[in-house]
Amino acid sequence: MPGTIFITATDRNLFRVQYKSSEGEQLLEGAPRDSKSRALEDAQALRAGVVEDGRYHVARNQDGNFFFHFLGECGEHLAVSPAYSNPEGLGRAIAIIKTCLPIAPLLDLA
Repeated sequence: MPGTIFITATDRNLFRVQYKSSEGEQLLEGAPRDSKSRALEDAQALRAGVVEDGRYHVARNQDGNFFFHFLGECGEHLAVSPAYSNPEGLGRAIAIIKTCLPIAPLLDLA
């Protein structure tokens, strides 16, 4: 099972894309957008670009954990991963995203 891409709405009339694995683990969360159509555009950009290695900007947070920003074609941050305690966990998440996200169904909950 490839997991699911979700479009969700916040209580402030903002929309975001999220990707959860088939086990329910959230692997990506998009930036809040002011329209559902912009969140849908983010979902399409994720599907089209996740297989490209240069789209993952890996960093460490103040606690030393690893995370990445997924970058759009122009270098903008489209989504961020959760933090992982080691690079292996981060690598596994990226591998799942590259394999499964392009074929994941999109569920509009907004």
